[in-house]
Amino acid sequence: MIHRFADFELDAGCLTLRYRGARVDLPPKTVRTLVVLFERAGTVVSKADLMDAVWPDGFVEEGNLTQHMYLLRRLFASRGIEGAIETYPRRGYALRLPPLHQPRSRAGAGLRNALACLLFLGVIVATAPLPRTNQAVSQVAYGLGSYYLNLRSVDGMKRSISYFERVVADAPERAAGYAGLADAYTMLYDFERPCAQCNAWREAAVRNARIAVSVEPASARAHVSAGMVARIFHDDDTTAEREFRFALSIDPDDALAHEWYGNLLVARGALDEARRELEIAAAEQPVATATYAWLARANYYERRYVQAEQYARQALELQPSRVETRVVLGLVDEARGRYADALRQFDDVARLGAVTDARVLRASVIAAMGHRDIAIAMLRQIASRATRDPYASRDMVLAYATADDERDARVSLAHAQFSTRLDRRLFSQDPHVRALQPEPAPGRSN
Repeated sequence: MIHRFADFELDAGCLTLRYRGARVDLPPKTVRTLVVLFERAGTVVSKADLMDAVWPDGFVEEGNLTQHMYLLRRLFASRGIEGAIETYPRRGYALRLPPLHQPRSRAGAGLRNALACLLFLGVIVATAPLPRTNQAVSQVAYGLGSYYLNLRSVDGMKRSISYFERVVADAPERAAGYAGLADAYTMLYDFERPCAQCNAWREAAVRNARIAVSVEPASARAHVSAGMVARIFHDDDTTAEREFRFALSIDPDDALAHEWYGNLLVARGALDEARRELEIAAAEQPVATATYAWLARANYYERRYVQAEQYARQALELQPSRVETRVVLGLVDEARGRYADALRQFDDVARLGAVTDARVLRASVIAAMGHRDIAIAMLRQIASRATRDPYASRDMVLAYATADDERDARVSLAHAQFSTRLDRRLFSQDPHVRALQPEPAPGRSN
């Protein structure tokens, strides 16, 4: 079957595409993707249907389909055709370029065309990589690596590394395994710093992110990893935003791109926009603990306490030991006047190992209950230990602010510990902290 449109000729039988008579050099699976879209032109084709048609038996790494869409869009754009392929988030893709002529069957094609098709197919067989017998195993390895990474626990991140290493060994020409390794090492560093292994993890993250982009420049996941590296290791939000937005232009459904872009927007204070990005991430990947945790934090910062509680409970259902989310839930309970519930949450924080932080947070509840003098006495008693604990030193600010002790709140803010400017920017979004900061001068923005 041959389809003609604009100055293109698409041969579905030979999987060839010509433009003004000259063959366009595209991978066969990219052409096959276009064939499937053309056969259902004007309707939305789901990702599942496309993958079943293009990879009926093979190993499909995350991002393969979007890379083919990227190549097709780039091709059409280079010929002055914009908007030929539309993306419908969480649904699929649709070809909006109608054929100029009805397709005609190859049954009437001459012997020369039939022989040309056979010769071309012979070239494909001779030059294409042989099917990998362990592709199904590698697909499972990638899925398991992603599962353990999404747990966002140190043990889970470490376990994910061995699975992503298997993917790299099986498919070194693809970005997925390298990007998975970059993400795992980046998150380990972010969770565990400072630590003896942190420098090695940093080097591994930067190296694998660089390889991911170099082997597949059109991989959304590779650019997400590059953005994470820019953000965590170089404190470069400009580059990070560019990478996240580019990843989303390649694959608007990439959950991790939406999550990290939302994280960036939270730190910037664009909370409404951040929530939208994080909500998309949660819809795309409903078992990612960190997405719900960030949604809980963003809603708490906006004083949307009902929504913050819902998202915090979802995160804790997936990972009950997530200390920072339990803290957010306790702060939400405190803000809503549910002091007994808040104290229970902070008791759990202590049981999870953050004893000093829990004592500071309990003092905040005591202050909110109206026992200001008792709360301040508690805070001064533990002040020396709290200043040595990064998280407790920050929560001292919140506790003093709750006790209406603005002077000590400001002193605590001046001495609060932050590993990066990113940590400081995120903390500055808390309503208690915003109240301590001077308003920007008229005509100027932060």
